[in-house]
Amino acid sequence: MTSARTDQPPAPSLFSPLLSVAVFGYYGFLAGLTTSDANGPVPIWIAFLWAMRVACVASLASVALVLSRSPRALAASAAIDFLNSLALVGLGVWDLLDPDHTVAVHPILLILIGCWFGYEAFAVLRSRRR
Repeated sequence: MTSARTDQPPAPSLFSPLLSVAVFGYYGFLAGLTTSDANGPVPIWIAFLWAMRVACVASLASVALVLSRSPRALAASAAIDFLNSLALVGLGVWDLLDPDHTVAVHPILLILIGCWFGYEAFAVLRSRRR
């Protein structure tokens, strides 16, 4: 009979980081989003495109960290989720405040997904403390 190790907290689900890689990768690399209009570069579009690219790469790193299941790696994964949440909420608020331009995703959806990432990060850190 083999006993399970009980000294490690259960690994968080891979669903969130893998979904993040897919969604952020699509908008950051595959969607063909533009960063300028007839008047020149649009700062919110540039910020959105680069936030999606950085979040995709960071979420891919988060997948590797979650798979390692070490406590420090899980904390780093939670930090990545928290930074992604700040970026998404910030972009959502910026999009709501900018009457002239909008990004490829509805701002309320950006804010909701950002809150979800923040909750995921908090849940991982909370489970690590137990």
